[in-house]
Amino acid sequence: NFLGEMPEVVGLSCMANLLPFTLLVAKRIKELFPQKIILLGGVGPFGVEELILDRFPGVDIIARGEAEKTLLDLMKVLPDRRQLSDIAGISYCDNGTIVRTPDQTRLKSLDALPLPAYHHLNIEYYDAFNIVTSRGCPYGCRFCSVAPIWDHQASYRSHDNIIDEIQFLYENYGVERILFQDEFFYSTEAKMLDFCDRLIKAEISISWKCFGRVNLVTEQAMRRMAEAGCVQLRFGIESGSDRVLKKILKGFQFKDALRVVTQAVQIFPSVETFFIWGFPFEEMDDFHQTAIQMARFREMGIDVLPSLLSLLPQTPIYHDVLEKKYPGKLSFVPELVPIYVITGHEILDTENTIPERYQKYYDVIEAHPDIFPGFFLFDYETNIRPKHQILQQMGLS
Repeated sequence: NFLGEMPEVVGLSCMANLLPFTLLVAKRIKELFPQKIILLGGVGPFGVEELILDRFPGVDIIARGEAEKTLLDLMKVLPDRRQLSDIAGISYCDNGTIVRTPDQTRLKSLDALPLPAYHHLNIEYYDAFNIVTSRGCPYGCRFCSVAPIWDHQASYRSHDNIIDEIQFLYENYGVERILFQDEFFYSTEAKMLDFCDRLIKAEISISWKCFGRVNLVTEQAMRRMAEAGCVQLRFGIESGSDRVLKKILKGFQFKDALRVVTQAVQIFPSVETFFIWGFPFEEMDDFHQTAIQMARFREMGIDVLPSLLSLLPQTPIYHDVLEKKYPGKLSFVPELVPIYVITGHEILDTENTIPERYQKYYDVIEAHPDIFPGFFLFDYETNIRPKHQILQQMGLS
């Protein structure tokens, strides 16, 4: 009934982990309402648009990149699909031929975007609110899908614009906790100090969390962040092995991470560190170094969050390493793909069993490894399984 009352154009957006689920939703909508036009966007379909359009007919049009202008242009020619070729930043199927129009130009000013439609949310359901202050990242970490999507160019909202949104949430909804979700919120010491000074001057009683980068964060900035209400700083450490850090182009050595994280844990109530394991070139000695450093951080009272490498199709590590050097090494192990990753539901199953109602999601993934490579494992027997067993023994899996 809800879908039946919706307009003729239905838009879906997702991250890479929810792409299988989203495509099945699009398929179901099209089955129930064949007349509706299904749009797909977000970072999930990036780089595999043509494959999706070829194999999942439930999707009519895919918007690539920033879609604010693209959607406005699309609405002028839909639902009768006139002049689709004139719309920048889309991919679609035209009588069996997949058409990819030129890329949409990047937005010149993020400040020009309106605030999210907060009045459509039931605010009482949220303990904190996410705010994104930038788009893109200039760094070249080979495992990351964010920087390639934005052509390694970052754009930013002004500090006044960010603080205006915080003040709006605080005054209108009583929001007292903000999560800055963009990877490049901390870009320079000078910018962070300026933001903190402006936030303190605004006299807004909020606390906030954000990400920092080891080779950019300074002790002076961290202390000022704490004064301005920052209660948690998060770092992508990725590995305890300098050899691996060099191969993934992280831009620092582990001694740098140790120094900065040690400073941070003395300044903030909470510090989170993210590690990645399962790289194709990560030898057991490299992994042991990472495991030791994770245990070391945990003893220091630092939250340690290890993640299995996701070989996303947007990443250099997928194209430059896997496709060229290690063909045929991917395998699908459903037991190592948590249900919440597929559905977005907060489900914890220590036995890693798959309820029958979710089996179709896993079947779709297994049938399309080139669309969903992030769910596949590199060299399970010798690369993943022994490392996973060690993490289980450490209580980190």
